[in-house]
Amino acid sequence: MKRTLDQWLEYQQAVHPKAIDMGLERIGEVAHRLGLGRPARQVVTVAGTNGKGSTVAFLEAIARAAGLRVGAYTSPHLLRYNERVRVDGTDADDGQLVSAFERIETARGDIPLTYFEYGTLAALLLFEAADLDLALLEVGLGGRLDATNIVDPDVAVITTVDLDHQDYLGDDRESIGAEKAGILRAGRPCVLAEKDPPSSVLRRAYAIGAFAIRGHSDYLIDLLDEGWRWREPGYEIDLPEPALEAPAQRGNAAAAIAALRALDLAIPDVAIREGVRTARAPAACSACPVRPNVCSTSPTIRRVPGNWPTGWPNTRNPPSPCSVHCPTRTWPASARRWRRTCWPGTWGRSPTPARVAWRSRN
Repeated sequence: MKRTLDQWLEYQQAVHPKAIDMGLERIGEVAHRLGLGRPARQVVTVAGTNGKGSTVAFLEAIARAAGLRVGAYTSPHLLRYNERVRVDGTDADDGQLVSAFERIETARGDIPLTYFEYGTLAALLLFEAADLDLALLEVGLGGRLDATNIVDPDVAVITTVDLDHQDYLGDDRESIGAEKAGILRAGRPCVLAEKDPPSSVLRRAYAIGAFAIRGHSDYLIDLLDEGWRWREPGYEIDLPEPALEAPAQRGNAAAAIAALRALDLAIPDVAIREGVRTARAPAACSACPVRPNVCSTSPTIRRVPGNWPTGWPNTRNPPSPCSVHCPTRTWPASARRWRRTCWPGTWGRSPTPARVAWRSRN
């Protein structure tokens, strides 16, 4: 009997005994059996603790404004699984995803794949068939052993490096940075958006001969009375404030501009301005519509001092832009852009305070 998309997603969670199993051998073998080629004429892979989703949104909006045909693979989704795979701004439909999963299932044989690996292969199959100018791949976890790393990017972007998924990536920024730097490729550009990235990232770039383009050094952000300016030697452009309102979004937009310029694409200034002005990312770090009753912080709080709305219940511990935890009843419909993320295996169950986190994808 032919499975529906929901049935496929439920099935995938039982194929592999682990929700997360880092490594490229299994997915690489299935990709080989599928005969997967390049997903697009050019590829940008984006890794980082925070900022990945927004950076992909800026890349997509600018490139599409320039008339390019763009595919974007992001995770997790907010409301529907289909949101993870977009071609030319349109979510993949159920039929496309089901057909891709059927091909993957036939090819994998007895090789166990995780839920994320199924999704990554499906996205790559759909992108390959779509005749894309540009594919944008958001890393799921880390970088070096993430499923997206079976594709060699033309440009790699690392947004920020902080403490995340320490059970898999390491206990400090240096260890985590080394994992994220696994997406870099020899002789190809890499955009490092942080002012002070871990030395492990820089060592990796220098060791393999990747061309590092560093934020706040090789390109700069100047604040203006109205808007802001992106500049590098020989080029500058005045820009409007991003529709994604948080101050950190200028840095994400700047990294996206640097990546597109590193691809040497014909991107006119009007397209850059339009993309920065119109980029949207569901649940992205932006202005908070309500004041949660219960808040918790994360290391990200160090990066955004002074940007919080006044009147938080606990002013000594304002909410992290990447980890706002609160009872769901405090969120009105206007806050639906915030993601509900459940612990592995709990999706679709009744939410509990321990399982449900409203978290920005920034």
